[in-house]
Amino acid sequence: AENNPVPIEVKNQPGFFTIPRWPILGYLKNLAKKNSEEPRQEVTKFLIEFIDSIIENETKGKVDNFRTNETIIELISYLPKSEIKEKHINFVSTITETKLKSTLVAVKLKDYLIPRLLSIQAKDLLLTLFQIILNFKDAPKNSHKKYIPMFERYWLKKTLDQHSKAIGQLCGVSAAKIGIAKIKELAEKDKNEFSVWRIPCIEDHEQRIRNDEYAYIIIDFVRDILLSAETEAARDLLGELLIDSPEILRRIALHTINRRYNEFGEL
Repeated sequence: AENNPVPIEVKNQPGFFTIPRWPILGYLKNLAKKNSEEPRQEVTKFLIEFIDSIIENETKGKVDNFRTNETIIELISYLPKSEIKEKHINFVSTITETKLKSTLVAVKLKDYLIPRLLSIQAKDLLLTLFQIILNFKDAPKNSHKKYIPMFERYWLKKTLDQHSKAIGQLCGVSAAKIGIAKIKELAEKDKNEFSVWRIPCIEDHEQRIRNDEYAYIIIDFVRDILLSAETEAARDLLGELLIDSPEILRRIALHTINRRYNEFGEL
C-alpha cells in the first residue's frame, strides 16, 4: 500500500493533477478474476490483505488516487461471498470524499460491485452501500445549485436506472426508506428542491426539464422501488407517507397507489 502513487499537481496549473498508474493493478485484476472462477485460498488471502492495506492507508491519510480506488472496488467484487465485509463497502464512503472526479469509481460500482452484491443476495451490504451513494453534499460556490449528489449525476442516474428494479426485489421497502430519508433531509434544508413548479410530475414525462437533477434521481429511485416492492410492506409504508410526510412524498405515494390501484386503492 505504501507504493500507491499520489496524484501530481500539474506545473503552473494549480488545482489540476495527473493521476499516476500503478502497474501492479493490472496484474491484480487478472489474478482476482481468475481466482473468482477457480478459487485458491492462498490467492484469496493475498488479495484480501492487499485490499485491506489500501483501505487502512486511505482511511489514515488520503492518497486520493482514483485509479487505485476504482481497481479496489473491482477487486472486492471478485472476492468470495463470505469475504466481502462491511468495511469494504464503507471504503466507498472514504473515497467519495475527494476533490477529484469519481467517474471511474462510479462506473465500477455500477458494473461490478452492485451486480456482485445482487448476485450473492447481500441485502445488508447493498443497503449500506446505498446509504453512501445516495448521499448529497453542498455544491461548489461557483455552482447555481445548492446541493449535489456525492457522485456525478450522470453516473448516479445510470446506476439507479440499471439496478433499481433488482434492488427493489431484493431489498424491498428497506431501500425505499433510505431514499425517503434523503428526501426528508434535503427538504428540511431547502423546501424549494421539491416544489411543484420544480417537480411538476412524478412519472417520466416531457414536462420534466432536467431528469438528471439530484431531486429527480432520488424521487425516481423511491418511486421505482415502491412500484416493485412486496404488497404488504409497501402498503404499510404508503400509509405512513400519506399521513405525515413532505408533500413530495405524498405525491410519490399517490402515484404508486394510482399505478397499483388494485392493491392499494383502499388507501
